[in-house]
Amino acid sequence: RGCRPTGDTLDRGAVGPLNVTGSLRPSRRGLPAFEERNMMMRHYQEFARQLDQLLGGVQAVRITVPGYMPLSVEEIGRSREGHRLVSLCHYGEQNGDLMRDPDIVFLFHNLPDGAVAEPVSFRNDYLGIVQDVYRYDEAGRRTHVLPTLKQDLTEFAESWFANLKDQGFFAPTAVREILSP
Repeated sequence: RGCRPTGDTLDRGAVGPLNVTGSLRPSRRGLPAFEERNMMMRHYQEFARQLDQLLGGVQAVRITVPGYMPLSVEEIGRSREGHRLVSLCHYGEQNGDLMRDPDIVFLFHNLPDGAVAEPVSFRNDYLGIVQDVYRYDEAGRRTHVLPTLKQDLTEFAESWFANLKDQGFFAPTAVREILSP
C-alpha cells in the first residue's frame, strides 16, 4: 500500500517503458499507487492542453502581461525517442545576458486518450540549477529516473500554471508575439 509499482507506464517506446509514477516509493499524499498514477496522468493531460493553448498553433511565442516577466513558450525539438519537447520559460536579464527564471521542458506523449505532457527538466540560471528527471547512457538509452524530482517538477508545474492563469497569461488581453509560425 502507498508504494508505486514500477510497471506503470505511459508509453512503451524503443528505449523501454516510461514510468509514470517513478520507482517504488511511498506516495507523498498517502494515496494508493493507482490513485497517485491517475492524479499524475490528469496533471499531464492538463499540462498538454495548457501548453498547446499557450502556443496557439505556432512553434514559438512570447506572451506579455503588464507587471510580469514575459513568458516564452517554444517547441524546441524532439527527444531521443522522437517525442515533442516544449519549453515554458520566463527570461530575465543580468549583465546583458538572458537568464532563465525558470525554464521547464515538457515531453509530450500521444496516448489513446489524448496528449500528455510530462515535465522532464528544470533550469534556473540565477540559482545555477539544472535538473533532469531521466539519465541516459552513451547510446542514448534511458537508464534511470529520479522519482522525487519527477514529483517535485509536477507539483511545481501545477502551481506555475495556476499562477500564470491568475496573472493573465491565458487571458485574451495578454499580448502574443509570434516568434516562429
